[in-house]
Order: sequence, then structure tokens, then C-alpha cells
Amino acid sequence: MFINYYNKYKSINILLISSAIFYILFTVFGFYIGDMFSLGSIEKSKQLTSNPLDYFNHNIVSLLYFLSGLFTFGLGSIYSLAVNGVMLGVSLEAMSNKASFLGSLVYIIPHGIFEIPAMIIAGAIGLYPWQLIYQFLKGDKRIKIQWRLLAKLSCIMVGLLFIAGCVEAWVTPYVIKLIL
Repeated sequence: MFINYYNKYKSINILLISSAIFYILFTVFGFYIGDMFSLGSIEKSKQLTSNPLDYFNHNIVSLLYFLSGLFTFGLGSIYSLAVNGVMLGVSLEAMSNKASFLGSLVYIIPHGIFEIPAMIIAGAIGLYPWQLIYQFLKGDKRIKIQWRLLAKLSCIMVGLLFIAGCVEAWVTPYVIKLIL
């Protein structure tokens, strides 16, 4: 059953893996260059809120940049994956200087387990034009856009962002107080 699923959605799986690899590479890059940046002003300017819709709205606006890759042949998505990955890496490096690396993960993991997959999905959707270019170069006479799959992934992405917003507003502050 898994093999049938994989073969049916092989093209989007490759895009998901590519998006994840971009994000991870840029996060690692951000972690290693993080000591070149000072996050003091960012920490002071970030106002925490207990309203999950504030986080949800912010994340939706951010993901529109990812989806701009649909119109820029993936460049908007790669740029967004790079910026978000580097920002995460720099933040992890800065927080691990103040606490420990594991302590810095406490700030990220509760909502990040929902938010990061949503970013990776958005990046994959934004990279989708490359799949169409590949089909064309392969000689497919009829290029098929998988609208249903893109709609399903978009719904999953929005659901993950809503859950991430709720967790970031209600759970993450509690976990931070509990552990740190």
C-alpha cells in the first residue's frame, strides 16, 4: 500500500524532500553563522501574545511568500526557505549561548513540530513549477497539474498552521515555564 501511495505521489514527494533539505541546510548554515548576529533587539521587540489567531495570521502571511514560488518558478520558495531556515539557525545559536542547546529547543519544539512541516509543504508547493518543467523536458505531451493534491496539501498546511498557532500561544509558554 505504501509503495502504491509513493508511486502515485512520487513527484510531490521529491519536492517535499527537496524543500526539507533546503530548509535543513539553511538552518545549519544559520546556526554556524549565528554568532555574527545580535538578537538582543529582536528579543525585545517580539511581543508574546496568548491569542493563537495572531500567530496563525503571521504564519499565513509568511507562507504566502513561500507560495510565491508558484509564480517565480520556485525562487520565492527557495528564498523563503533560506530566510526562515537561517533565522531558525541563528535563533537556536543565540539561545543556546544563553542557555543550553537543548534548552533552546524548548522554545521551538512545541509549536515547531507543526509549523516547520507546514513551511516545508508550502516550499514544496512553491517548487511545483519545476515538476511541470521536468514533465515538459521529459517529453510529456500532456502536462498534468495535480490540483487535488495541491488543494489537499494546502488544507494540511493551513491545519498545521492553526494547530501551531494554538500551541505557540497556549502550550509553548507553559512548557517554557515548566522546564526553564
